[in-house]
Amino acid sequence: WYRSNVAVSFTVTDNEAPIATEAGCGAATVTTDTTNRNFSCKVSSIGGTSTSGLTVKRDATAPTVNLAVPANGAIYTRGAVVQAKYACTDATSGIAGCIGTVPTATAINTSRPVTNAVFTVNATDQAGNKTIVTRIYSVR
Repeated sequence: WYRSNVAVSFTVTDNEAPIATEAGCGAATVTTDTTNRNFSCKVSSIGGTSTSGLTVKRDATAPTVNLAVPANGAIYTRGAVVQAKYACTDATSGIAGCIGTVPTATAINTSRPVTNAVFTVNATDQAGNKTIVTRIYSVR
């Protein structure tokens, strides 16, 4: 996976004869996210025909984290059962990791009073892009 623009070019040579035709061999730049952009270069000379190709996968967009619980600024009662609720998505390369302070659907710690507790979710996609979302909550 590439995480930025990708320049594609083919070098065309024939040491024994002049190139007669080239198709698809020009330079190109991939500037948008894609899972499968194919390039093919076909060259002919008196000595024959040759084809070369490659596939580009580009994902420059960070994954998305939807952190619903705990809500930012929430105040929970000591001993309350509050289950973390979050999900991570990535439209192009897919999610490689989605890790919160506790796993989703698991109770956060409300056993003692605390002001400005931090809950964090780290998401990483298959291309290596990262998103970190943090919420602050209190227990009284």
